[in-house]
Amino acid sequence: MTSRPDGNFDVDANEQIEVTIIKSLPNCAAALSLSGATLSCQPSQFPMCKQCSFTAPATPGSSVTLTMSLDFQSDAQGNFAAGDMYIIQFTGGPGSNVRPIHVAPPPALGLFFVFFVH
Repeated sequence: MTSRPDGNFDVDANEQIEVTIIKSLPNCAAALSLSGATLSCQPSQFPMCKQCSFTAPATPGSSVTLTMSLDFQSDAQGNFAAGDMYIIQFTGGPGSNVRPIHVAPPPALGLFFVFFVH
């Protein structure tokens, strides 16, 4: 798996992709959905918010779209806690080198990443 300049990814056919979301403060409110493959998620505990994986399709030219919403809890005045953030980590097969993505408030709804099979 390699990062593309547009923020998406190139992956190998049948590559196993892991998606890990870490939250700096409690109250994880992350939702994930996937089209083009089956998403499998494991139970997790703070600071791990979500730990999921999928296998890229076998057909070159196909793609998988991962959509996520990352919500944050605010106080009565609508302020978010200092330092609150999500860290998204993508891991692929051997040789993949993808930097973590940091998401700070406000909430990121409908954030998506496309994995292109080559």
